[in-house]
Amino acid sequence: MELSTERIDTVTLIKLCGDVDANTARDLEQTLSEEQAADHHQLILDMSEVDYVSSAGLRALLGGLKVARSSGGDLRLAALQEPVREVFDISGFSTLFEIFADRQAGLESFLVP
Repeated sequence: MELSTERIDTVTLIKLCGDVDANTARDLEQTLSEEQAADHHQLILDMSEVDYVSSAGLRALLGGLKVARSSGGDLRLAALQEPVREVFDISGFSTLFEIFADRQAGLESFLVP
């Protein structure tokens, strides 16, 4: 999995490419932790290039969500591919996260009052 971050106004956009599984979840946790340590709590994950999320990946996302919300922010998801969306629906995670059709809609959810 590859990660890249971009700041857009008050929002940090994190683009994920590849699988989020037991081998890569730690990288995601570290990136989320670094952003949150820098006081960046409005986070969007662009998951348009993620084909698979394992239970380890879901745990990493849930941990990031809890920290963001406890700091007055949020972790929102954008552009989930159908197989990934099914994992979120089956696991109940789609009720925990705000999920947007694309990154622009996710950005606007933070930037437009």
